[in-house]
Amino acid sequence: MKIRLMTCLVIAMLVIATLTLPAAAEVLGTKVASVSVNSDISVTIIDGGAANIVFGALDAGSSNNPDTTASALVPSITLSVIGTSVVDLQVSGTDFGTGFAVSNAKFNTTSSTTGTTAMNTSAVQIANEVNPGTDVDLWFWIDVPPSGVIAGSYNSTFSFEAIED
Repeated sequence: MKIRLMTCLVIAMLVIATLTLPAAAEVLGTKVASVSVNSDISVTIIDGGAANIVFGALDAGSSNNPDTTASALVPSITLSVIGTSVVDLQVSGTDFGTGFAVSNAKFNTTSSTTGTTAMNTSAVQIANEVNPGTDVDLWFWIDVPPSGVIAGSYNSTFSFEAIED
């Protein structure tokens, strides 16, 4: 009876051991899975301090006059790239009026007047190869011509563009 019981236990253990062994796998082949993500150029323009870029009332001949709605810590404008495409960012503007070219305005991606870039009626590059999820901050200044500009209010329209890289 002991031998029979032992034999049954040995057989049961062999069955349990055999059941827990992993099955051998055979690789049948491989296939490449692919997907393409569509281009989505999307940039949000965020006013830093208040709506628009405001230089205020200035004297003829004054220079490096900042946007009054910005500060060292708050940019005039933030361009927030939120699409799926890497983009180049550009800006252009219209002339303020007779004798007052848009090139009197300048911008920088820091709050410093060192290294500013003059505005133009044609697109000027702000930043190159900007990845989605990136913000680009802009500060603006203006120089008022010393002569040739009649007292009054002047406006320019600044246009921002994102071009897929």
